[in-house]
Amino acid sequence: MGILGKKKTSKQVEVKVKDEEVSKIKLALTDEEKARMSNVQIQYLEDEIAKLPKIEDGQVNLTSEYFVYFEGKIETKVFIRNALPKSVNFEEVYLGIQDADGNLIIHQKFNLANLGDIPPYSARVTKLFFDVDGVNLDDIDFENLKICFSGGVKAFKSITTEFQELPENLPSDQVAMLNRYLEDLNQIEVNTVTLSAVDLLENEDGNIMITIIARNGYDKEIKLEEVPISVFDKNNSRVAGGKFKLEDLNVLPKKARIFNLILSKQNIIEENYDLSKWRIAFN
Repeated sequence: MGILGKKKTSKQVEVKVKDEEVSKIKLALTDEEKARMSNVQIQYLEDEIAKLPKIEDGQVNLTSEYFVYFEGKIETKVFIRNALPKSVNFEEVYLGIQDADGNLIIHQKFNLANLGDIPPYSARVTKLFFDVDGVNLDDIDFENLKICFSGGVKAFKSITTEFQELPENLPSDQVAMLNRYLEDLNQIEVNTVTLSAVDLLENEDGNIMITIIARNGYDKEIKLEEVPISVFDKNNSRVAGGKFKLEDLNVLPKKARIFNLILSKQNIIEENYDLSKWRIAFN
């Protein structure tokens, strides 16, 4: 399938308007982007951001650079600019594409939590792909399309946590590994508690040990008393589960704590399973 559409003048969507214009928004890259992108690529993105229409202080702004049709989807490159004095993190964004007459031709929900925090007065760049099933593209002018919010925008203020404590005499390489686990997790929303399984091992006795990181986004200490858990294997079959009582598992404000749960044979539902790939649900 060929590519349709040409590069066009940037279109923008404004979420919130205030009086002062922000003169410069800096490019913010994730660690993964920093590792794979060359200096030339980074400079190119910085130059593109500098050419975008100015936004005002207090805005979160999405600007689409182009729209093309390729392999059954419409692709657009989007700059997300944060002109707030605090970091933001998008969880769910309902976006649409409008034609030159303002008609909504496509509507789709996106989860942008994988972009992590967008720091104050910074921008991230991402590509979005809209499904076009049932959409007639014959008369669409790709040069005059624009992106728009077509429903609710769920953004949340997020925080970064650190371990309140780790086991004593833990080797430095394991400390570094656990810190990487913590850094790789999606940002935590303020006033929430999250549980994330970061490792799973089977021992010789057939027990399953799960390493879990609990994070506390509150300004007060919380206590975890019970954890319901289900283990799914490579085929997405539920192979083990149960409810576990926890003793003395307190998590300090804005901190993270690591602990292990061991599922014995009595918690295993299926005998034949493949945990080369696995998924954990806390329900």
